[in-house]
Amino acid sequence: MKSKISLFGLIVFLSIFSFGQNTVSPDIPLSEFNMSNISSPAFVLINESPSEVYVPENLKALVVHSTSNFKGGLSVELMPYYYINTESKDRNFLKFVGIKKTGERVSQNPFSGLNTTTISFAYANKEFENFLDDERKVFSVGARTKLLRFYNKQEMVDYDQRVSKILQDIDWPPHIVTQANEANTEEERSKILNNYLESDEGKAKIGALLKKLEIYKKPIKPIFQMDGAIGYSTLFKENEINSATVNRLGIWLTSEFSLILNKDSEKSKSNNYFNFFIVGRYVEDGFVNDGSKLYYRDFGGKIELELGKMSFSYEYINRYGNEKGSRSVGNIGLLISKDISLIGGFGKDFSSEDNLIALFGINWGVNFNNN
Repeated sequence: MKSKISLFGLIVFLSIFSFGQNTVSPDIPLSEFNMSNISSPAFVLINESPSEVYVPENLKALVVHSTSNFKGGLSVELMPYYYINTESKDRNFLKFVGIKKTGERVSQNPFSGLNTTTISFAYANKEFENFLDDERKVFSVGARTKLLRFYNKQEMVDYDQRVSKILQDIDWPPHIVTQANEANTEEERSKILNNYLESDEGKAKIGALLKKLEIYKKPIKPIFQMDGAIGYSTLFKENEINSATVNRLGIWLTSEFSLILNKDSEKSKSNNYFNFFIVGRYVEDGFVNDGSKLYYRDFGGKIELELGKMSFSYEYINRYGNEKGSRSVGNIGLLISKDISLIGGFGKDFSSEDNLIALFGINWGVNFNNN
């Protein structure tokens, strides 16, 4: 029902202008697309994420991440883009991804991903090799932004045109068209159209359009994208607010190359991809009991097969510096709905002791408007 309501305003807006103009630029609200961010920088920094190598296409205003049924940790990630100028009517998918069509010329802004910038906060109870007697409470903050992204420009324009055509296919009764055209103001015209759309006949037609649009509410990934992130974390040595603290700082870059496996498949309900990731990270780690600090660098990669609602991946990261080790983890992800996803990770973590990792994460995305 929510998706129907979210498209009512869009179709009314489209219809008002389609009576008097030949060109329109309709779109599916961004909130209708699937969530893809499976963790947050705040979680990644404290090794509380089933996967540490990923580049999200964040289309949610707020995302909650949890591990081990909320017992292991909790993270909240906010996307400021959704809280600024929320009443704007100029937010559409093409503009969001940085594609612009002027006549026959199609251009692309590779820096448009800056609008996906997020800030995150996390809390976890964790055990550390250097604090053997008990768990420690860890708090962290993080930020992430997309530095570069490149799409197939023509494919994006073709997608937008297919959606536009479907949204214009509503069959308005002649008497409704006449009443709307004879209205004195746009407000009156909108009321006439909205009243019709809320009738049984109008709802049936909206339902038919939504069914046609379902096939287009699927992720469209850039061919290449690069993500930058930073995190800062604090650990209380004695688990008391007035006890001494130690800190950890991390800065990293993640690149993703994506190859679509079912190109030109109009009937498929999902876009299937083979994804290849490369990650580089620098960490200053003060999470040691003797007051010293470790400095190390992480380099690694990940391969992922994304098949509709399921994804299968394997990541490997090598650690160099004062602390050495490696992380070798396999992941399975499941998209429950466009707003909820699950991810599990199993394998070997960086730790030299008790290095078996088995994490289960739940991710929940929320939008507060229809943009």
